[in-house]
Amino acid sequence: MAIQIGNGQQTITGNESYWGDVKPTPEQLDLINKSPTLQRQLHDYGSQVDAGKVQPMKYGDEGGTNFDGHRIVFGTESQGRSDDITVGTLSHEIGHFENQKNDRDFNARYPINPHDPNAYNDVSALRGAHGEGEAMYNNWQVQQEILGNPTGAGEPGDRIYFGASPGTQQQFDDRHAADVKAMAATHS
Repeated sequence: MAIQIGNGQQTITGNESYWGDVKPTPEQLDLINKSPTLQRQLHDYGSQVDAGKVQPMKYGDEGGTNFDGHRIVFGTESQGRSDDITVGTLSHEIGHFENQKNDRDFNARYPINPHDPNAYNDVSALRGAHGEGEAMYNNWQVQQEILGNPTGAGEPGDRIYFGASPGTQQQFDDRHAADVKAMAATHS
């Protein structure tokens, strides 16, 4: 029987088949279950595993963690990392999984002309920035949900790792604050 939590999502237990050989710690599961977005996305991932469209997560032999189009692969550097980094990295990579259709549609709008010697570098950079931007936003959104979720007696949630260049965290936070302020001004 699935356990329901306050936000209507099913609790992630760590025993789901989509985890493969990746075994989240109780502390990581606590962080995951503070984000309705990450819970939903993990359920989406599990549905796709059950349908045979993607494979369960696994530990890989490479250094970096990534979504390779078939599964989320946790790199060798992820083993032994702190819970906040592991969950932050997961939220980034599942952002790539969730945005596959958006990426295909974007790539179709910006094809690479094989006869233009500069097109590959220019268009490839554009495609990469688009995909990474979606994943970074997903990572930030999950982080904000975890931060805003009380951990018990009114204590704020933990901040998870935001996988971006230095200063990007502040840019996302500032942009969000400006958007909230603009929304408040239009509704008053």
